[in-house]
Amino acid sequence: MSSRVTRWCLSTCAAVLCGLALAASAGALTLEEYSANVSEAHDLAANAPTAMTQRQGTDLAIAINTLVPGTVEVETPEGALDVDNSVTRALVASLDAADAPTDRAEIAAEIEAHLASMVRVLGEPGVSVEQDPEALSRLLSERVPQTRSPLSEFIGRLVERLGILLEKWWSTIGASPGASATLTTITIAVVVVLILILMWLLVRVILRARAGSQRRPAPLEAISSADAVIEAARDLPPDALAYADECAGRGEMREAVRALFGGAARELQEAGFIVEVHMRTNRELLLEVRPRSQATYEPLEALSRTFERAWYGHHAVAPEEYAVARTWFLGVRDALAAREGDGA
Repeated sequence: MSSRVTRWCLSTCAAVLCGLALAASAGALTLEEYSANVSEAHDLAANAPTAMTQRQGTDLAIAINTLVPGTVEVETPEGALDVDNSVTRALVASLDAADAPTDRAEIAAEIEAHLASMVRVLGEPGVSVEQDPEALSRLLSERVPQTRSPLSEFIGRLVERLGILLEKWWSTIGASPGASATLTTITIAVVVVLILILMWLLVRVILRARAGSQRRPAPLEAISSADAVIEAARDLPPDALAYADECAGRGEMREAVRALFGGAARELQEAGFIVEVHMRTNRELLLEVRPRSQATYEPLEALSRTFERAWYGHHAVAPEEYAVARTWFLGVRDALAAREGDGA
């Protein structure tokens, strides 16, 4: 282990010294010289052995870094240009730090592909790039502008800015062999955190939109909610059954079932079946009714189960289910009427 670390340190120092010596002595390169260096580096990567040893990987990294250093000044017809080869430098550093032969072969293939793209971009000096005006006009005419919501535009701009900041940060720090693993871990952690934040924002927007769509307007002529015996009876109009039928006719089955259950609970209160007027839970109401009247409890309990599935479980109530729930409401009303007729 210590010999490998020593070999790595020596090779890295040699690469740095070679790069500094070349930068100090060579000066600015002409475009032809820079293109030749890139082509030679590409050939070295393309001809690299598939099973490279640690020494071969280090030698290849030094050779490519010497030909294509991190920053080089190139003389062009328009003037001197500072060329940034940070990507090549990062790949070369990864090649030098790789331990397994398979890893070195994969990184060498990536270097070869990257240098091949640079060779294609540089082209042959003095040869202009082929153009197809007709194809360009067709692409421009077929382009359809993409329309996105303001939220999508904001998230897109945020991701783009964060990407630019990460790219600048990566280029500034560089990708030295010792720091490559740490930087990769940090980058992955930052990306994961950003994805979680964006998902959290998206979920909040969806939940708010859904809550807004389910918010119902307060009915006219509603009784005071201070006297509601349960939450389902809050803000119901005087004739709960007529209001429930009206909601069912509009297809608002969830609200219709709430009106039936809340109306049944309010009829218990108005008939004097419930002594104290205070807010109860559904369970507390059923426990209070059960020992006093089984005939009233059975339809009220069935109506409560239908209401809880529709209101809290978001169960879609079919018209047939509403019709059955309506009979349970009438069953509570008939039980109260019979109890009053018996003088109970």
